[in-house]
Amino acid sequence: MTSQPHDEFFAALVRHAVHAASWAAGLLPAALAAVIDWTTLAPAPEQLRRDLLSPVRVDALFAFARTDSDNGGWLLPEHK
Repeated sequence: MTSQPHDEFFAALVRHAVHAASWAAGLLPAALAAVIDWTTLAPAPEQLRRDLLSPVRVDALFAFARTDSDNGGWLLPEHK
């Protein structure tokens, strides 16, 4: 059993783009959520480490397209 069950739960929740989109869309301000094309949310090829000395835990990083421009953005779910 892990000593950080809330971390494991959150990681499982946002591991998949569809779950991360549902979670983030409900938390972000409406104006910001409206410019994200949620159908394009996909795991980014990059991965971010929380700590250079702790390579075990890697945060989820997602890329998305915007509805109001040709630019895209990044969604980095974090619960702390």
